[in-house]
Amino acid sequence: MLHMNKYMKNYIISFLSLFFIATIASALEYDEMLQVYRESKFNILSNKISLLEIEAFEGSPESAYKLGRYYQYCLASPKDKKIAGVFYYIARCFQHAPAYTKLSDILNKSFEDFKQGNEFKIFNTFSQPELDALKNRTDVLSNFILFNYYRNIREDVLAQKYKLLLKGKVSPRLLRPFEYIDKNYPIGFSSKPPIWLDEIPIYVNFAFKGDEKSALLLMVYYRYEDPDKVYQPYMRDLWIYISALLGNEDAKKLMKTYCVNSTDLFVDIIKKNIRLIDGFEKYFVLLNYSRTINDKKKEQKYLRLLQELKVDERLLRRY
Repeated sequence: MLHMNKYMKNYIISFLSLFFIATIASALEYDEMLQVYRESKFNILSNKISLLEIEAFEGSPESAYKLGRYYQYCLASPKDKKIAGVFYYIARCFQHAPAYTKLSDILNKSFEDFKQGNEFKIFNTFSQPELDALKNRTDVLSNFILFNYYRNIREDVLAQKYKLLLKGKVSPRLLRPFEYIDKNYPIGFSSKPPIWLDEIPIYVNFAFKGDEKSALLLMVYYRYEDPDKVYQPYMRDLWIYISALLGNEDAKKLMKTYCVNSTDLFVDIIKKNIRLIDGFEKYFVLLNYSRTINDKKKEQKYLRLLQELKVDERLLRRY
């Protein structure tokens, strides 16, 4: 991991946004994506929310990140996405790289002139009616948002009022100005996309349903070396191939760079017992392996299973 100065941060986030988000349109409908998120580990049972909030404010970046995902993707209203940004901010204060990336994306969409090092501006995204509603509540989250909002606009008396309400209820680090956080707790940068392991099935689901962005993200993720050196190159080649089928031009070039031969790829994955995610990945490999060995019965079986999962037609054709 490398530490970044602000110029490097700007370059990296701009690159990530361009590469993973801006240039590739999603093929999925919003309601379909929402359903996938709500059926995934992104969702949180209602009786777990309070515990995760306590852990987040005490300094657990993992709990804060889970709450951020929940608000952003499972609840997903405009206000919920702002709250997601607050939890990503908390996680970022404890050097959580995936939270930093997601927070930056939210802020890039909210402010045309957003620059790295201004992550504290997430609190300025709340409207006056939303802030007024928060004033009628007494929970830690509401007080934390109000404290940071008034600090940002330099209403020191009001900021101090809410700071006193937070004393002993949040990690002291969260009461520090963001300039201090940015200097003393910088984010390390790795060129490997910051994906949690429990997020991979989500991207796999989306990719097989035709979302080129998710397929490309997995392709890039698996291009970086994995501790399991046997596993990594096969997953890299698999996602290069899938991305190419979905029409990505860079993936088509990488097929030549890595000499990806689809016939050999599926045979080797089966013979070497490469671990695959049940459902999409496993059925896709078995479908293509059945075609390679000309097993018509199994080909029809896995084709039917993939069709039931509503896999994009581009991934089901014979080539």
